[in-house]
Amino acid sequence: MTDSEKQPVSGESSILDTGKFRIWGIITLVYMFVFGYTGYVAFWPMSFNDPDNTVGKYVKILEEYEKSRAAQGGRGGHDFKPIMDEMIKESEASAMDMQQLASQSFNIVLGSFLAFLSSTITMLFQSKGKVDEEPKADG
Repeated sequence: MTDSEKQPVSGESSILDTGKFRIWGIITLVYMFVFGYTGYVAFWPMSFNDPDNTVGKYVKILEEYEKSRAAQGGRGGHDFKPIMDEMIKESEASAMDMQQLASQSFNIVLGSFLAFLSSTITMLFQSKGKVDEEPKADG
C-alpha cells in the first residue's frame, strides 16, 4: 500500500472525527445527567432519606395519643409508647440506610465518570504521541 492509500480523504477524516466527538459528547452528557441526579438524591433532603420527615409523623401520632390519654386522666387502653418508639427507631434506621445507599451510588457514578474522563485523556495523549512519532514522507 502506498502512503496515499493509507491516508483518509480530508473530508472523510473530519466526518469520522465529528462522529467520534458526537458519541463522546453523548456519553459525557449521560454521565453528567446520572451524576447530577444521584447527587440530588444523595445530598438534598427528600421525604425518603430525611429522618426528620420519616420520624415526624410518628412523633405527631404519639403527641396526639399523649394528649388524648391526659384528657382521659391517664386511663384507657394499653400504653403503645414502646411500640411507637420501636417504629421510630426502625424508620430512622431505614432512612439512614437509604441515605448511605444514595451516597455510595453517588461515589460509584463519580468514580466511573472520572475513569471515563481519565481514559479519554490517556487515549488522546497516546494518539498524539503516535502521530508525533510517525516519520513524515518527503515529497
